[in-house]
Amino acid sequence: GAAPLATDQRAERAGERESQPRAACTGDVFRLCGTEAPRVDQIIACLRKSRSVLSPACKAVVDPKG
Repeated sequence: GAAPLATDQRAERAGERESQPRAACTGDVFRLCGTEAPRVDQIIACLRKSRSVLSPACKAVVDPKG
C-alpha cells in the first residue's frame, strides 16, 4: 500500500522541480536558443551565454547567485 504511493509522490515532486525551471525559461529558449533544440546541453550553454538578456525568472534559474 503505502510504499508505491510514497514513491509516486517523490517522483511527482521531482517532476515539479524539473518543470519549474523549464517553465521559467521556455520563452527565452524559443526566443534566444531555438536553433539549439532539442539538445539540452546546448540550450543550457546558450542560456548561460545569453544571461544578460534573459527574463528575470529564467535568469534566477540559470544564474541563481546572480
